[in-house]
Amino acid sequence: MVRKGASAQRSSKRGSQASGRVSLDPAAPEPPPLHTDPSDPDDQVYLHAAAIFQNTHLERPAAQRLVSFGNRSEVSVPEVRGEASQRLAFQLAFNALKYQELLEDVLIDSGFFASQPMPDGGMSLVAVLLTDLLDRKFLPRLQPANQEQEEEAVREVEACLLRFRTKLVASLARCRIKHDLLTLENILPEKIRHRQERARELPLYAWINTLRSSFEEVREVLRTSGFLCVKSVAQLEGRSYCTDTHCQDLLVFPNGMKRELTNTGLLSDCRLVLQDKSCCV
Repeated sequence: MVRKGASAQRSSKRGSQASGRVSLDPAAPEPPPLHTDPSDPDDQVYLHAAAIFQNTHLERPAAQRLVSFGNRSEVSVPEVRGEASQRLAFQLAFNALKYQELLEDVLIDSGFFASQPMPDGGMSLVAVLLTDLLDRKFLPRLQPANQEQEEEAVREVEACLLRFRTKLVASLARCRIKHDLLTLENILPEKIRHRQERARELPLYAWINTLRSSFEEVREVLRTSGFLCVKSVAQLEGRSYCTDTHCQDLLVFPNGMKRELTNTGLLSDCRLVLQDKSCCV
C-alpha cells in the first residue's frame, strides 16, 4: 500500500510539472497578454525601424539574393513621436542590420520565407521583429500603456513569428552549431565586435545646459531619481555620476544609463545634453 501511494504521488507530481512547462509548439495557443509597460516599443517604432532597415540593408545582386527586403526607393520613413522612440527605432534597425546574413539563413533554413508570403517590403518588418524576438527569447511583448493605436501589419507579423518559433529557434541552433558560435555576437566581424566592446567601456558624458538649468537643480533631480554622486570615474557603478575633472559643467555616468537619464526628464527638456567629452572641452 505504501509503494502504491508513493507511486501515485510521484505520478501526480510529474503531471503537475508537465502542466507547468511552457510549450514551444507553433500550434500551441498563444500565452495571454502581459501587463503594460510604457518603456516597451509600440507598433509605430517597429514600422519606423523596418523602414530604416529597408533603406539601409545590404542589397545583394539579383542572382545572389535569397531574401528580398524590398527596394530602398519605394519606402517612406513614418514619423515617431519623442526622442526616446526614435532612438529605440534606430537601435532595432541597427541590430537587424548587424545580423542580416544570419537572419537570412534562419528565415530560409526554417522554411519561414518559403511558407509565409509577405507583401513588398514586409520582410524588413519580419527582420526587425525577429531580431527583437530572439533578444527577448520569444517572450510575448508587453503592450505599451501609452500606445495610441495598434498597427495590424505589426501584430500579424509578430503573431506569425510566434507561431513559427519552434522552427526558428531550431534553425538558429543549427546555425550556431554550424559556425561554432558561443554567442550570436561571435558571428560578427572582429572589427565590429572590437568597436562594440570598446563602446561598452566608454562612460556617458552629459553637459549641463546652464541656459535652462543649474548644477544644483540638476543634482537635485538626479538625487530624487536615485542617482548617487561619487568622487571619481573609477567609482562609477549603477545609478551614479561624478563631475568631470576638466569641465565643471560636464557630468560623467556609467555606460548604459541612457534610459535611466531619459526617465528623469532632464534630456527631454534639454537641461542635460548628451555629448562626447571632446565637444565640451
